[in-house]
Amino acid sequence: MSNRHTTLEEWILQRDKQPSLINDTSSKIKKDFSVALQAEAVFRQINLWKEALISRGQYSFCITDFRRLANEFILVFSEDVYAYAFQSLSHEAISKYADSYPALKQRIPDPTAADPSLTQWAEQWLVRPHFRSYKQRLKELSSAEQSFLQTFIAARLQEHVHHPPSRRTFFELTAYHRMWEEGIGAWERSSADPMQFSREEKRFFSALIANDPERALPVCLQITEQLIEKRQTDAYQNALNWVSAVKSFTERDYFESWLALLRRKYRSLRSFIQELDNVDFLAKHNNDNTK
Repeated sequence: MSNRHTTLEEWILQRDKQPSLINDTSSKIKKDFSVALQAEAVFRQINLWKEALISRGQYSFCITDFRRLANEFILVFSEDVYAYAFQSLSHEAISKYADSYPALKQRIPDPTAADPSLTQWAEQWLVRPHFRSYKQRLKELSSAEQSFLQTFIAARLQEHVHHPPSRRTFFELTAYHRMWEEGIGAWERSSADPMQFSREEKRFFSALIANDPERALPVCLQITEQLIEKRQTDAYQNALNWVSAVKSFTERDYFESWLALLRRKYRSLRSFIQELDNVDFLAKHNNDNTK
């Protein structure tokens, strides 16, 4: 088992090995499954790869490479394969994969033909976006139309994420639909100040931590250090909230190692170290993990 996981890591982390992995695995799926069942086999295989990396503690460190591999793997299969999946799997299941792997959106049939006026409604709504009216509109639509409206509006809001009302609505929408990749990407590209997070952004990150801690971990680590780098007392106190968040969903050994790393890296920031010492994270973490 260990050797198989090591080989998998090498294939994912070394770009020159990925074509062989994709070719061998896709050929087997095409041979063993009918077209109607191939999409489910694709999703299952992606999950197996992900779980193997998680079990080895590698997933957080190679998310980008893994998603590139998964997207390229998805594109090996034709649109017909995913058309069957769109009919047989739930809308929520398809959306979950599409949010994580954008290549899937290239393979899902375009739902816009069912109601061209939907785009007009969306354009009018975007003039003054309001999340409650968006949710109400969703209730009136078919699953395919909901998928289109969600994707269309998220993309348009993301273009105006620098505008506070659009930004707040965007993070409401991404949290509601669990569009973690889009939300994280918008946050990274906008270089937002964590001290200025809106209520909607805070809710997005809380939902991300609760629903996808593996994906949340590198984000939490980055935000924590952004706050520490501000070298301000209020930012230090805010950083401790993120330290607490990391503690809540990581294993004790990992958390203790990371906390020690923070102490070493920022040992010259005496005010931060003092704030850190005021909260005995290790004792609390040990108690939390004591049976």
